[in-house]
Amino acid sequence: MANSLTLAWVPGQSATSQTVQFRIKNTSTWVDNSNITPVNPMTRGVSSAVVSGISNNAIYQFQVLSNCCPGTEAVSLAVEGIIYIKPAGSTATASAGIISVSQDPLPQIDTVSYRVALNATPTVIIQTITTTGSNPNGSFSVLRSGVYQVTFAYTTSINGVNSNSYDANQNNAWYVIGTVTI
Repeated sequence: MANSLTLAWVPGQSATSQTVQFRIKNTSTWVDNSNITPVNPMTRGVSSAVVSGISNNAIYQFQVLSNCCPGTEAVSLAVEGIIYIKPAGSTATASAGIISVSQDPLPQIDTVSYRVALNATPTVIIQTITTTGSNPNGSFSVLRSGVYQVTFAYTTSINGVNSNSYDANQNNAWYVIGTVTI
């Protein structure tokens, strides 16, 4: 599923036109000719743009080139953005008193935090484990018989600050994998 992000900036005073560029973090090619509204080059007074076709759970970098006089351009610092979403295939299974959790690798996600609670009181967390996005699998130690709710959240460094999937500017919630019975 693809989404969009809205960018806003203060245009350079001497800019005659501007060009928005984006890329997935740690790739070398900047894109400036598709999925950007308004289209490039933008007139000097434009101070925002929408970049569409953004993939979920991937870090994107954005920058604005201010074209001043012919042959001269100033490049903004690259800023980062991400859109978190619960991926298909997140699972929790129970066997011999142990709950195992797994999902497909998400190499741009720094950490995946899982937590387990009794289903009757899902706000009372019993255990928490943390894995990496590149290996988001783990297990909870032996638990007593019961029905448990398993949830998870993502954390990734965006522009040098931790961004969580449960932050207000994201989804403002932990993702529910489901319930398991031991």
